[in-house]
Amino acid sequence: MITPLVSVYIVTCNRSDLLKRCLSSIQQQTYQELDIIVVDDASTDETKSFMEGVIKKDKRITYYRNEENKGACYSRNIAILNAKGKYITGSDDDDYFLNTRVESFVDRCDLLKKYSFMYSSNLFL
Repeated sequence: MITPLVSVYIVTCNRSDLLKRCLSSIQQQTYQELDIIVVDDASTDETKSFMEGVIKKDKRITYYRNEENKGACYSRNIAILNAKGKYITGSDDDDYFLNTRVESFVDRCDLLKKYSFMYSSNLFL
């Protein structure tokens, strides 16, 4: 069975603690063929140093940083333009994925023949 590459992006700005939780949830997916993209919208906290360490440990992760704050939409576009996967999904830094989220999407990718996008339920804790 061929497993397509899935790009997962995170847009962040000055919320390194939330980013750590979000990124960890993506790294721990049961589906491992991932292209993980983090776009930092000119954070002034520890985000840059954290990400510089993370990309040395996990080759699936690419880090982009805006030199000045451009906003979430601009940052999402950077991620989408640089995505390498057959499929793209994203997360804000204050969200996180259940460990089977990407696998569930890939298992149901045949729905994309009929629909232009897929959506999962939210779980509020």
